[in-house]
Amino acid sequence: MSYLFLDIETIIDDELLRKTGSEKNIIQFNNNEFIRQNVFHIPICFSVIVNIGTQDFYFKSFVSKNASLIVDKFFSGFYLLIEKSKQRNLTYPIIVTYNGQSFDMPILTLQAIKYYDLLSQEAKDGLKEYLDTNDKWENNRPNYTSRNTIYHIDTYLLTNSYSSLKALCMLNGIECKTQMNGKQVGEYFRENKLEDIAFYCAEDVLSLAKLFNKINIARGNNSLILPENLEQCEIKILE
Repeated sequence: MSYLFLDIETIIDDELLRKTGSEKNIIQFNNNEFIRQNVFHIPICFSVIVNIGTQDFYFKSFVSKNASLIVDKFFSGFYLLIEKSKQRNLTYPIIVTYNGQSFDMPILTLQAIKYYDLLSQEAKDGLKEYLDTNDKWENNRPNYTSRNTIYHIDTYLLTNSYSSLKALCMLNGIECKTQMNGKQVGEYFRENKLEDIAFYCAEDVLSLAKLFNKINIARGNNSLILPENLEQCEIKILE
């Protein structure tokens, strides 16, 4: 079994927001408040921890000022992970997120569709795999976009806590979010502090993986092989 732990960071598409957003959206933007509608979010960073089988993992964080590069890197990597899992006779990768069914994956998908003509063939294949809904009951392959899929574990829904990832991690004795907070991402982006954003995103995905591992053990499964600290994360700026 292979796991893909994912977290993203975004900035707001202020041009689209001012053209099509509501008055409430504009007030939220001016007050640096969170805007829920995914269509206004531009992905600038994603961090992944990939656990392949039981003995192998990698930990990477990608950041860019170009959203097309972000979605190309994610979906091409997703496709390669599917192929690698098949080569090892493993099931399709299981995506693990925190509120990723409503936020992370829809945003990446919307932007991948927007930039479809710029995507590599591997990224197009990865997007196709994610969007494939032909196997409704998941007898032979995932239906990743289904709310009830077994191939996307959203810990936000699994724990039914409706709280922050930070609160859940602190409850379980897991350190997280020491570098900055989500409201600072836009400011750091404008100041070109891309590595700081990548490091911040990596903190989240590491916390997520550790939280899920505790849940996984409680479900009667073996502990996963995961990174121990942020120093094991490889940060890459895509240009």
